[in-house]
Amino acid sequence: MLWVFLGILTLLDGASNTAEPLQVSETELATAWASGDVREARSVFEAAFNAASQGPCPISPYSAELAYRTGLLMRSGYHFNMALKIDDQVDSLSDTQREVAQSMRSEPGEYQHEDRQFLFSPYTARPADLAVCRDVPFPELPTALAGQGDRAVFYMRSHWERLVVQRELSGRTVSDLELTDVVVLDGYPLSEGPELASRLTGLRMYGEDGGWIVEHYSFSPCHNFSYRRHLQTVCRPGFEGEVLRQD
Repeated sequence: MLWVFLGILTLLDGASNTAEPLQVSETELATAWASGDVREARSVFEAAFNAASQGPCPISPYSAELAYRTGLLMRSGYHFNMALKIDDQVDSLSDTQREVAQSMRSEPGEYQHEDRQFLFSPYTARPADLAVCRDVPFPELPTALAGQGDRAVFYMRSHWERLVVQRELSGRTVSDLELTDVVVLDGYPLSEGPELASRLTGLRMYGEDGGWIVEHYSFSPCHNFSYRRHLQTVCRPGFEGEVLRQD
């Protein structure tokens, strides 16, 4: 499947954008991360990763961290995939970062909106030609401000406990599940994570099975969950009562 995907999309290679990628300084990275604004931060980190991937050292701890943080901010399976590919050679991500990336990564052809990213990625097209620079570190960044912008994203290890025996719903067998335990793995702005985790506990949903899974939660600034025709709403601290907005 991968080779078929790449073979078909390679025919479009002439349409790729050959413009010089925008260079991003460490100061710009620090300012964007500190802002606590997902929209601002993700545009800067995506630009920085694009520049690093086209630069003289595409494989480095710096580019691995850029790919991971871009994936975190955008919920991008492509960027999580690239973060793991780079990390395989430089061993720079933490165990928690690897857990998030492994759970959220995507593969070529899995999502149509990511097809061009995989096609024109140097990590996919010519991985053997890429320079490895293990001595290019990622800079220390300030803590992201809480309560900024209207959006927050989190990746959590969630435990869903089965409440009742399985039953039929819309032609499939499901269970009533309750969220009984939440572990914050990573997110932005991270300082809001513990409070949001406590607010998520007790949510209910339908599912095929219970147990532990890694999940993505997006708050804009609230997140709605539907269960038994009842709307469950969880909002970021300071945004209680806000109307749900779509990104």
